[in-house]
Amino acid sequence: MKNAAILALLSCAMALTTAAYSQTWVSNSGSDSNPCTMAAPCRTFAYAVAQTPAWGQLGVLNAGDYGPVTITQAIRIDGGGFASNFVTGSLGIEVNTPSGSVVQLHNLSLHGANGSETGIEFNGVGGLDIDNVQLTGFGVGIDVTSTSSQNLVVKDTTIENIAYYGICIGGPSATNLASAEIINTHVRFANTGIYATYAAISVLNSTFVSPNAGSTPGSYGVGIETFNSNIYLDNSQINGYRLGVYAGGTGMIQINRSSFLNNLAAVETAASVITNGSNTSFNNTFQSVENMDHLAPTTAATMW
Repeated sequence: MKNAAILALLSCAMALTTAAYSQTWVSNSGSDSNPCTMAAPCRTFAYAVAQTPAWGQLGVLNAGDYGPVTITQAIRIDGGGFASNFVTGSLGIEVNTPSGSVVQLHNLSLHGANGSETGIEFNGVGGLDIDNVQLTGFGVGIDVTSTSSQNLVVKDTTIENIAYYGICIGGPSATNLASAEIINTHVRFANTGIYATYAAISVLNSTFVSPNAGSTPGSYGVGIETFNSNIYLDNSQINGYRLGVYAGGTGMIQINRSSFLNNLAAVETAASVITNGSNTSFNNTFQSVENMDHLAPTTAATMW
């Protein structure tokens, strides 16, 4: 029994050692005929990802445009603050993974060419972690859609100059919601900051600023728009939209320590709303936690 336990521990150690060396690299001077090592890096994400085993890591050695990529296995891509992809097709990074997989995208910068592309699309299952990623100039920054359950985490990320949706989340059904955590993330100049159906979303320490934010209350767009979803919004700010938060269908909304500025209406919802009196409304033409028929003017700063 003792020998069997030792052999099991050794096997685990060997597996961990093997996993630790599952590392590939790209460089702007690399070649896709190389083995993707640090000494002989590859040139594109697409080729390097294909050479990286599941649960491995792809690193970036220097600044460059490494092209679009489709990911079908658990992997971590770390741009090291260098990678800057210019998306000229319809899609930058597509994540189409099986159940149990987690894809981590860290320290990347993606740029859309004409405001019609999608920066990151998650249509697999499992988890997707996006950390310190810049997305600029897309039609949709992050698009999540699947017939199975998913978990999205977006942290320390900036999404700006977006024609339609900063983050779009579509869950499978009312009994199988997509899960999303948006943490310390800034969506600027997007017609809709977050659009979600059948989702459970936590938004923490984040900001949503419309393309026409300023001293005049907004005339179009929605900061956070959901249908049949549950939302927890904490310590965040929504500025310059026609509607700060709109929630249709069923669901629950909890809003704490958040600020609504320069919106036509702070909140419009048919769902249940929970607040604790810690939210600020300033220079919104209307403030409401019911529906548009019951809006009341609130241009002065108020707490609710």
